[in-house]
Amino acid sequence: MNFLVNLGSGVTQEQRIVNASSWSTCLAYCEGTGLTIVSIQSLPSSNIVQLSTETTDCYQGTIKVNGVASQYFVWANSFDSFNTWFESLTNPVLQNIQFSNKLYVTV
Repeated sequence: MNFLVNLGSGVTQEQRIVNASSWSTCLAYCEGTGLTIVSIQSLPSSNIVQLSTETTDCYQGTIKVNGVASQYFVWANSFDSFNTWFESLTNPVLQNIQFSNKLYVTV
């Protein structure tokens, strides 16, 4: 299961995508960071794509593939890398996209 987690306080908040076996495992991870837990949101139907495991550059958006819209989180070293992946999909339509820095964590 994937969760969108907001940690920290004030201007030092950060977002992470946490892959955990359950909500309680995700919570235990968040508590272990020592940061203030602002929110934990389940992402039951999101697609996680790691084109690079060595970056926090995340392209988040809604993409239609064969007419079916889905939420995607794609980690890529550059927009060109993201675009190459996007163009490899079958009949892709980009509905919206947002760039941010997010850590992807598996616990």
